[in-house]
Amino acid sequence: MYVWWAAWLVFLLGERLVSRADGEAYDRLPEAPFTDAGYQAYVDHYRDSVLRNTLPAVACVVAAVALIVLVRRISTMQEARIARAMPVWPVAAPGWPVLPVLGVPAPGEPVPTGLPPASAVSPQGAPGAGGTIGA
Repeated sequence: MYVWWAAWLVFLLGERLVSRADGEAYDRLPEAPFTDAGYQAYVDHYRDSVLRNTLPAVACVVAAVALIVLVRRISTMQEARIARAMPVWPVAAPGWPVLPVLGVPAPGEPVPTGLPPASAVSPQGAPGAGGTIGA
């Protein structure tokens, strides 16, 4: 995570500074090159521009690779949590007071007919088009 943040900040700041320097250097170029010196000024400008943009470009690639690694790690951790069948939110230990939830009776109260008993885990719906959550 730190590699991604550092690389992304280097990219953002470097790109901003390089963009400003490129704009100032481009403004100093002749409007229409008619001589070899005018054409050479453009060649030098674009060569220098490529060199100036190297650091932000490398930082952007490092940030992209680090972000891919970060997302894969998070996905692996989420899949491991799902495999352990841990609930998404904390469940109160036996004997702890439970706060009433709208539509869910408190422990010890009768469940109204027609309602299924409350569960600590969200019910899974059938997978549908457009996502994997099933909600």
